[in-house]
Order: sequence, then C-alpha cells, then structure tokens
Amino acid sequence: MAWTIDVQRSAGQVLVGLVLLLSGFAVFVFGSTYFSVWPTNGSTLYYGVLLAVFGAGALLLRRSRNQRIRDSWRAAYALMAATAATLLLDTGVLNLPRSASLTPVADLAVDKLSQFLHIVPLLLVLMVLGGVRMREIFLDTGRLRSALLFGGVAFASFTGVALLTQPDLGAMIGRVPAALPWILLFVLSNAIMEELWFRGIFLRPLTSLIGRWGAILVTSLVFGAAHYFAEWVFPGGPLVLAVVTFVLGFVGAWAMLHHRSLIGAVLLHAGYDMIIIMSVLSGS
Repeated sequence: MAWTIDVQRSAGQVLVGLVLLLSGFAVFVFGSTYFSVWPTNGSTLYYGVLLAVFGAGALLLRRSRNQRIRDSWRAAYALMAATAATLLLDTGVLNLPRSASLTPVADLAVDKLSQFLHIVPLLLVLMVLGGVRMREIFLDTGRLRSALLFGGVAFASFTGVALLTQPDLGAMIGRVPAALPWILLFVLSNAIMEELWFRGIFLRPLTSLIGRWGAILVTSLVFGAAHYFAEWVFPGGPLVLAVVTFVLGFVGAWAMLHHRSLIGAVLLHAGYDMIIIMSVLSGS
C-alpha cells in the first residue's frame, strides 16, 4: 500500500514537473525577446495571454481549499512575474541611450544594464506585491562565507580561462584596466538579472512541488533551451551551447539552494560571462 502511494506521488511529481517545464518554455523560449525563431517571440498578444493564464491560475490556486493545490500558486505567480518582465523588456521603454562613440565592450555593458533595469526592479516589486519575502527569492546572505568561497573560486577560474584562451595575452591584459568598469557592469548586470529571472523566483515554489532536484532540473532545462537559439556563434554549435548552459545552470541552481543566497550563483554566472566579454574586448 505504501509502495503504491509512493509510486502515485512520484508519478504526480513527474506530471507537475512536465507542466512546469512546458510553462518555462512558454515564457523563456517561445516568449523570448532575444531571438525571433517562433511567431510568439516579441508578440504582445502572446504575452497578454500568458499573463492572463498564469495570473488567473495563481489566483484560483491560492483560493483552493486543498493545501497541496494551494501551495502551487507561487509557481504560477512566478511564471506571471517572469512574463511581465519579458513584456516590459520587449517594449524597450527603459533602454539607456547608446552612441557610436562607445567601445564595443561599453556598448554591450550599457545594453545589458538596460535589460537589467527592465527586469530586476519589476520582479522585485511583483514579489513584494505577492507577499513573497526577499529571502524566499535568495536575496539574503545565507551561508555567506561558503557562498563567497564558492563564487570567488568560480569567478577567478573562469576569468583565468577567459584570459588564457586569448591569442595575445599581453595585449589583452593591457586593455583590461581601462575597460574594467564596463566589464564588471556587464557581467554583474547579466548575472544578477538572469539568476533572479531564471532561478531566484522559481526555485522555492518548484522545490515545494517537485522536490529540490526536480526544481534544479526543470530550471536548468529551461535555461539551456533558452540559450539554444542564442544569436551568437559558439564552438560546436547551438546544441553544445545548450548543453553547456544547462550544466552551468544546474550548478548555479544547486549553489543557490545550498547557500540559500544569490551570491555564489551570481559570482559563478559573472565568471562564465567573463569569457564572453573578454572575447569582445579581444576583438575590439
């Protein structure tokens, strides 16, 4: 009897996990503003439908008399918040001015800061309005020393790889000091934004529904799939990029839950973004 209940519970979690995975794809793949592969990319109508579905779902689930069903409202609310941030990003209303006088690295950093301004403040406001505490989205020190050690080692390691893989290391090191503020602006804006957007607002509600490893797996699959269609060249092609991004997302999600904080995951993310920005600096 107990075995039957366990099987049913596991099957139920798998089904919920699939629904959450497809919902994540709906927001971050079919709704992404970073590429135009599907007719839904950049579609205001599509975003409106998603907002209505996830918003109504969150409201109905929250009013359920069944505790297990009621617990799932936060996942629907997080999906609604992520969609709202995507819609605001698509409008470009908060885009900062960019001029031809900017270096490629500075231009990329300003563009990333613009994305940050569209997404992060709105997510924070919506979380507060939804009654979500900041520590529930990992805006907390958590295991600070452990997070700083993990993140610091990861950041230093990826930065070393980014430098050592450049064809002219001496010239690259000479360019870094002048570009350093822009480099840090790019990697930190992108890391904070994506860690909060793809993982921070989702890991707690998903963990309550499908368990710790289920939450890590689902968010990592969405993260990898969202980067499959990235419009930049990656060695080995888009599939390799998606796999690499999945693995990095998996580690980032684990770090966030393990440290109970965004800090370690953000430093990890900023580290592997150093490889991107250093390649831009190398070609500038």
